[in-house]
Amino acid sequence: MIYGSGPIQRMSRVDSVLSPAPQTTRTESSKSFADHLKEAVKRTSELQLAADQTAAAFARGEDVDIHTVMIAAEKASIAFNYLVSVRNRLLESYQEIMRMQV
Repeated sequence: MIYGSGPIQRMSRVDSVLSPAPQTTRTESSKSFADHLKEAVKRTSELQLAADQTAAAFARGEDVDIHTVMIAAEKASIAFNYLVSVRNRLLESYQEIMRMQV
């Protein structure tokens, strides 16, 4: 047997992988799901507001190109559709959990 490759050594390597990571301060990667969801809702709202402002500026005759208005509107639409799909998935998951028998 080669030194360091026995079952005990392999178990210690598995234990080191499975052990929980040390607690650190909240960073971008350790935000909770609720934080990410709030950020997505805020960003979607900002995109919709920007699209509305761009469309209003175009309607007033300001120096705004039509493609800028369309791009802003599509960004807002895509963000909103994504947010709705996340909401639908959350509701489906909740309903599935509620159907589980204890």
